[in-house]
Amino acid sequence: MKIKEVKQFLGYKKAKELEEKVCEVCKDFPSYEKNHIVDQLVRSAESVKKSIVIAEQHFIREKFNQYSIAIGSCKEVSTWLEISLGQQYISQEKFEELNKLSLSVVGILTKTLANISANEGKGMDLPSPYTPDSRNFGIYKDSLLLVEKIYKMTRRREFWEDKVLVFGLRDMAGSVAANVSESNQLYIPRKFKFLNNALEAMSALESQLQTSLSKQIIAVETFSEMEEIAGSIKRRIKRILKNLSDQK
Repeated sequence: MKIKEVKQFLGYKKAKELEEKVCEVCKDFPSYEKNHIVDQLVRSAESVKKSIVIAEQHFIREKFNQYSIAIGSCKEVSTWLEISLGQQYISQEKFEELNKLSLSVVGILTKTLANISANEGKGMDLPSPYTPDSRNFGIYKDSLLLVEKIYKMTRRREFWEDKVLVFGLRDMAGSVAANVSESNQLYIPRKFKFLNNALEAMSALESQLQTSLSKQIIAVETFSEMEEIAGSIKRRIKRILKNLSDQK
């Protein structure tokens, strides 16, 4: 298979543009998000370009593998952008611009892999290059709702003296949503990995909620509301994992 000059590949150009624009917009985020949303958003945008570069140095199977990583990273970028929009760190216009750019990279990579499957990779046992839109799933919408509620809750006066707990809760809620989104990749083992990461983040979040309750920072009613949403998300993740296991 002929290796492209990666800098001439449209997918690379779009990924590079996405990385540059994400880094630029993050300059306007609150300073307290530098080690949280900003780091995650920049890291995921960098991963898209990096994976495309690696993909152009390998054979067909490795191209599929690296493009799968790039696609997953694009989906993670979109999630952190949605969280940023929800917290009013970016405007609706900027969100739509960057999210459209991220989705365009996914489209280019998907089309490229579909062409490879139909030509050079014909007859090889390759995964389908088509991945679902995370936004169509209730579990993803609920994970974003959980992020919104956690941010709103941790802005209360009761949390002002416990910043470690504040950012722990926010980080874990964001991690649940990001991993749920990033699990929409090409390979089942990687889907498992990110869904399990989401479950681990949820367990940590539930532990932090229990700590907040024990410290009397939140009321029983608030704790129960968060637990109900978290429990619903966990049950659906486990169902997805079971379905994936049955497909093996």
